[in-house]
Amino acid sequence: MTGPTPQPYDHYRAANGDPLPAGTYRVVGTTDGVALLYVADDGGRRAHVGRIERVDRETLAELTPVEGPADGADLVPALYYSVRAVPGNLAARPVQVTLAVALFAFSVLGPGALSVPPLAFEVAEVLAALAVGTAAAGLPRTGR
Repeated sequence: MTGPTPQPYDHYRAANGDPLPAGTYRVVGTTDGVALLYVADDGGRRAHVGRIERVDRETLAELTPVEGPADGADLVPALYYSVRAVPGNLAARPVQVTLAVALFAFSVLGPGALSVPPLAFEVAEVLAALAVGTAAAGLPRTGR
């Protein structure tokens, strides 16, 4: 077995004419030859297709070692889309939001007015947070 000694998370690029389809691959196994996960197309855009290629080390030596593809995670677009999506998600779930507000009001106003075990108010707070959080995230799906 000649060729490079790959480690998990090493990345290799295959170009047109190489033994694998063009793209970037990450090493995910080295037990029986080398298992490569296809992680980006030939343009460098992330791909989540779950395609695994198995090669021997001689074939791996024909590929070019590279840095992994950029994650593309950017805080500004994520915040923009969150600010854009959350109001619509909340408006599409009025019952869920009303329930969350009622539970929160119960947890805030209840201790002075009701003789209920304190745990009930804490449970109400948790349920209110879950209700409004899932509504803001768009869950459950409304089919739109």
